[in-house]
Amino acid sequence: MATSPTRRWIPRRTPLSMRNVTHQRVRSFTAIAGLCFAVVLVLLQLGFLGAVAITATNVYNRLAFDIALVSPEYEQFYNPSSFPRSRLWQAKSIAGVVDAKPLWTTMGLWRCPPKPLDPSSTSLFDRIPVVSKPPRGVIRRGLCIIGVDLDENPFRGKLGKAIDAAASRLRVRRTVILDRLSHPDFGWAVRNEFNGWELNNQEVSIVDGYELGSGFAADGSVICSEENFVRFEPMANELEVNIGLVSLADSGADIEELVEEMNRRLPPDVIALTRDQLDDRERYYWVRNTATGDLFGFGVFVALCVGCVVIYQVLSADVISRLPEYATLKAIGYSNLYLTSVILKQATIYAIASCIPAVAIAAVLYQITAALANIPMELTWQNILFVFLASLTTCMGSALLTVRRVRTADPAELFR
Repeated sequence: MATSPTRRWIPRRTPLSMRNVTHQRVRSFTAIAGLCFAVVLVLLQLGFLGAVAITATNVYNRLAFDIALVSPEYEQFYNPSSFPRSRLWQAKSIAGVVDAKPLWTTMGLWRCPPKPLDPSSTSLFDRIPVVSKPPRGVIRRGLCIIGVDLDENPFRGKLGKAIDAAASRLRVRRTVILDRLSHPDFGWAVRNEFNGWELNNQEVSIVDGYELGSGFAADGSVICSEENFVRFEPMANELEVNIGLVSLADSGADIEELVEEMNRRLPPDVIALTRDQLDDRERYYWVRNTATGDLFGFGVFVALCVGCVVIYQVLSADVISRLPEYATLKAIGYSNLYLTSVILKQATIYAIASCIPAVAIAAVLYQITAALANIPMELTWQNILFVFLASLTTCMGSALLTVRRVRTADPAELFR
């Protein structure tokens, strides 16, 4: 039997949610743009928060060790306290340990060259404040000083090779190698032209460079020999170390069991930690115990609140303007549940439509921020999923607050 041309398939229900979005285009664009702005803010805050966690373990990721020895007063890498160097020799006597290398670290003041180095060489364009930074004289900035035993280089990879290549020059008094990725103020670009380098008010020579990257505690670093470290840091001595880096003979050994044994056998002025435990302590300190982590975490909350307010205002205005239409639907038999689903679907459309461009914009801003601030900004799938679910939840919450007007509306009152 042939199908009648008049009996075509017709949708049982008109997609009112999509019709509502496309009917008032300006209002819908405002909602999507406002939520998109909030989502971009959330992604940026999460990116900064992730950068805090990444930079917290940046140095440890370049070090070769299985177990770390630190002082009980250890706070974080840049403020590690110290313990007797003899504890490293004691650790070497424990079965399964093949080596225990020392590492020193502290913060110091670096004498940065003026900008520009030669004021007479500046052009008229460089002197326009709007397009260039104003010239400045010599300044001092804090940076991280890392001391190593050149005969027991603890670093691995390219950084370890850079130290080995400069080892003979680092044995000379008051010499350092400077991180190429440090803030430009530290002067890597003019290392061969400037002659007034100082570290903690002592003359110093830059003999080479390496690549490590900056963090939120220090945006620059230098590496030197242990002898020079003691010269630069008056409170340091060769009988005390800040961090001990223990390597095991068998990489498949039970590290946690060895850590427990070390903590039993070594005096209480030092504690042993696995690499994971040390990394967790660093991340916890920077994310939970500092204003940096709290600031970015609060930024996520504020951005979500902005998105919630924008969506609520738009949906509320849309529902108020369409109350007669919703009243008509209720009068002809549509339930409150159906009308609620229409508004919830409309909010879902806003959430999806705002997240797609927001992720694209955030990806571009991540690249710009990483290049300008020299910090690792990673747009992870976990953050994208979190932001989508958060924006969807925000939209759903705003929709549920708005839908009360429809549920309590009386068709008879609206058309009286």
